[in-house]
Amino acid sequence: MSLNLRQVAQVLAGANDALIITDGEGRIQDTNAAHARLTGYTQDEVIGKNLFRIHGGLSCPDTYKSVWRGIKQNQNWLGEISNRRKTGEVYTENFSLCAISDSEGKTQNFIAVMSDLSDSLDLDSVAWKRANYDYVTGLPNRQLFLERLDQEIKKYRRNGAPMALLLLDLDRFKEVNDTLGHMKGDVLLEEAARRICRVLRETDTVSRLGGDEFAIILPECALLHVQQAAHDITEALAQPFESGRWRSLFHFGQCGNCALSRQCGRSQYPGETCRSGHVFRQGGRAEPFPLFPSCHAAGSPNQDDPDQ
Repeated sequence: MSLNLRQVAQVLAGANDALIITDGEGRIQDTNAAHARLTGYTQDEVIGKNLFRIHGGLSCPDTYKSVWRGIKQNQNWLGEISNRRKTGEVYTENFSLCAISDSEGKTQNFIAVMSDLSDSLDLDSVAWKRANYDYVTGLPNRQLFLERLDQEIKKYRRNGAPMALLLLDLDRFKEVNDTLGHMKGDVLLEEAARRICRVLRETDTVSRLGGDEFAIILPECALLHVQQAAHDITEALAQPFESGRWRSLFHFGQCGNCALSRQCGRSQYPGETCRSGHVFRQGGRAEPFPLFPSCHAAGSPNQDDPDQ
């Protein structure tokens, strides 16, 4: 190893980022302590092995093509790749590779610097979940709901699959919060969310829009299925709520002196609307649904439904 590279190695020996120095063929000559912490491999276990073999195979081929294109054009490359620890755990790392050439332009050494991105990705995942899911019920919030509604409308435009939207709220729910407290109101919302999800398909989306308002997307469904789903939700919410010392305290039909009726608007696509915002608003302006007194309906029936 040249004097300059030894100086680089000394500077980076105590760095937080992992360091590997190789010869011109990619054979590892030196590593620092951070590399052992990151990968689990001691220096003796990797000296003499090829950097590109121990770091290859986990990322897509285009990534490695990009690495060598960057080395050829600019003598360096920086990006994210997948690697595997000694334990077998696969993780994502920030990977920087620099080629050191002699006076004739021949590559003499490579210097690779790596840092673990797992914690950053975990934080990004937590932040995304907080931004897209309701903290009380764990359901998708209004933002994620509108994104999924847009996706379903686009799916219809591609393959003609109809979808329906149900809008549901618990009347006089504010009285529950005012008389029993917000904590018990949150418990009631959680249970309402569980009951709604329980009677629907895994492919359906149940969202809490805020307060006591819920929205449900029913993809690829005919009118009869929409009617059945509305009926099942109504029946599920009609059962009394029981939980420990609050046994029989809540009832979705009655809660003390507070009646909790369920109102549900329905909008079906395809119909007269073409955008998610229009479908959403149409469900809120629904006319009475004759089969279910507690439900309201709007939109056009599925033209393929025999019972329209």
